[in-house]
Amino acid sequence: MNKIIKRSVLQAGIIAIAMAGTTVTVAPAADAYVFDAVKFQKGLVPDTRQAPFSAVVFLLNTETGESGSGVLIGPDTVLTAAHVVLEDRENARPEDWPTRMVNPNNLSVRPAYGGATGATAERYPFGHHYRGAAISIPPQYFRTALQPQAPGADPGDYDFAIIHLNRPVRDAEPLALGELRQADARRELISVASFPGALGPGHDGEPENSNDNMYVDSGHADSISDHQIMTTSVNWSHGSSGGPVLNQQNQVVDVVSSSNAHGNFASRIDANMNCWIQEAMADVSLMLTNENVRGRWVDFGKEKVYFDDSGAATEAMALEPSNLGVLDLSIPGTSGNGSKGHDEL
Repeated sequence: MNKIIKRSVLQAGIIAIAMAGTTVTVAPAADAYVFDAVKFQKGLVPDTRQAPFSAVVFLLNTETGESGSGVLIGPDTVLTAAHVVLEDRENARPEDWPTRMVNPNNLSVRPAYGGATGATAERYPFGHHYRGAAISIPPQYFRTALQPQAPGADPGDYDFAIIHLNRPVRDAEPLALGELRQADARRELISVASFPGALGPGHDGEPENSNDNMYVDSGHADSISDHQIMTTSVNWSHGSSGGPVLNQQNQVVDVVSSSNAHGNFASRIDANMNCWIQEAMADVSLMLTNENVRGRWVDFGKEKVYFDDSGAATEAMALEPSNLGVLDLSIPGTSGNGSKGHDEL
């Protein structure tokens, strides 16, 4: 079973929540994932102000103390994982994925964060007081997160979210999107930059990243499915959720999602998800806040999702197309203004 790897910085220890099984092709038992602590700890980023690390952001929910990672893909746009900006709904089962909206205003966004100590210019090279203004999440995530036991369902296939910021981050250089193709498995070098909560696989007693430093690790994808990648050579840990997976051109090709004994899993940016990201960056109708989702149905193009009074998604359904076709509303025997058809209304 997968585990989300969002980190709590206000509670002792590491939070690990069991998740639904993945549909990604996993490695044989002989290649089971083993966290390489030595290799990982050598990946401390000494200067977060250098590209591509300057685009990686530390995300902190100031209300709950949970943290995650993300990446600037626009001056006022952060790409992260959906479960980083969502919480468990009431009475959630262990296999459920988070579906309740957090308050975007509680999301402290720290671009190129240099850690909890040091000079202000090193800790906040692009300034601070950046917060979320609204959130966008693909409807496919809600559909599968609400039915994790359905055949083939895996919310990790669509574990994406966009955080629209309260103001643009000036001088920071956003990263472009790319695509990791199935033929790139075991060939293309990939890297993950993030803010892990632990410097090991998440077990009790191992060293924690108490300074909230940025770490990077590199390797390759063992397998690439339609919607996810799996790797046993790239390490990440609790708090890495939402961090970018970069190709050799430093393009964002995946987003860190989960981990289990078989390996680490990231949600893959394919052509369709790239289109959704571009639309969500430009279309304000896709933005979600606590105020505009509670107790109502929200339309997502061809789908709609119902959010209860606590802001948790509880139901998703496809919008059925009308079977009326194009109506001819012209009036027989008239001309000019009186003969407008449906397409002209």
